[in-house]
Amino acid sequence: MPIDLLKIKNIITLGAYMENKNSYEHLFEVQLPPEGVTLFKVRYNFDMGTPLVGDLILDLETERMLEVHPFPEWVIYLKSPYKVNSKPYLIVPDFPKTLVNKILRKSAEERINLIQKQIDTIKIEDLLAFEYEIGINILVPAFIPHFFISSKINKEAGEKPPYLQVFEPNLDILTKIAERGFLNAVITLPTLNDELRKKIEPNVPSVERRLEIIRQLHEAGITVGVTAIPLLPYISDHEKDLEELIRTLAEAKADYVIVDMLNFRGESRDRFTEFLKKYDSDLIPKYEKLYQTNYCEKNYAKK
Repeated sequence: MPIDLLKIKNIITLGAYMENKNSYEHLFEVQLPPEGVTLFKVRYNFDMGTPLVGDLILDLETERMLEVHPFPEWVIYLKSPYKVNSKPYLIVPDFPKTLVNKILRKSAEERINLIQKQIDTIKIEDLLAFEYEIGINILVPAFIPHFFISSKINKEAGEKPPYLQVFEPNLDILTKIAERGFLNAVITLPTLNDELRKKIEPNVPSVERRLEIIRQLHEAGITVGVTAIPLLPYISDHEKDLEELIRTLAEAKADYVIVDMLNFRGESRDRFTEFLKKYDSDLIPKYEKLYQTNYCEKNYAKK
């Protein structure tokens, strides 16, 4: 089935995504550029005619396939030094959450078979397209079929295709390294509360995405640890929360877990105080008592 952007009726803009994240986050996550940063350029004096690993010069206006990776993929749309009037789009099937959750519960081989059955019967009206903007980064979860295409490029007028940069962990390479010696992958996961995660880590993968990466690394035979840092006093360090965190990480086959309390080195004190003002201002005097230095009061930290 040729994927033609002109025939896809369900085109999602950034505004539509932000207004209704829950409808799309199981298929892809949009990460906004840091506040105050308005210009994204190719680093150094990079020549877009020179292919580098992870670069995507998007001159495909139609495609006949969807890709599926056993790992997440981050793709950011960068500003081009050339004349670009076309736009890049992410194409994904509009799978319901129930189907995605079913896929994630399967083994790697079962997932492939289940996804293949879905793709074999997919129609153009089952697809949706997300319209990129400069500086936007998209995380496509593992095992979500997807592809990137552009709108019409007027090559006769000297237009160039959009430029994107791709970041993805290559499990094949990691596995080969692990076979030759010790390889230790470490994932940061300080809380299982995804609503809290959105407030303290707004531009990182969701809790479920990171748990999935831990499972994949384990299945690939790679030692994987988790740093549950920072634990937030009175917020995420309750005994029941820690017990649930450790149990969940054990079920995901993490080899070890390192925990530590929040510290206030550098600019973290000012940033976290601003967070507390919005989250629960009553905690501010408690934190001032706990953090008379850069580190949490020892007796509290030992509990």
